[in-house]
Amino acid sequence: MLRDRKLIKYQPFLIPEHKALLSIVDKEINEHKKKPDLDENKLDEFNELVSYAMSENKELLFTYYKDYNFHLLIGFVHYADPVLLTLRILDKFDSRTDLNLKDIVDIRLN
Repeated sequence: MLRDRKLIKYQPFLIPEHKALLSIVDKEINEHKKKPDLDENKLDEFNELVSYAMSENKELLFTYYKDYNFHLLIGFVHYADPVLLTLRILDKFDSRTDLNLKDIVDIRLN
């Protein structure tokens, strides 16, 4: 049975600079970012900011954690679902995104 050795079979042909660069890229790919823990004060701040933005129709900048990485989303809070604990966000293209409250790391006025 033939077994693929991936990059190992090409290592004799690599120069040291390539080996160093490949190790950096491999480290970045395999390194997972960790979601920070939020305290009660921060969660209360998020709640007040979302309530204010919904009442005044203000745009918010959301930072959320998904797939071991941080993502940004800019939009208006259209609906807050207290049962599913999600926020329905509409961006400027009227594209809908449902954000889980446990995934949100930061919220700011845009």
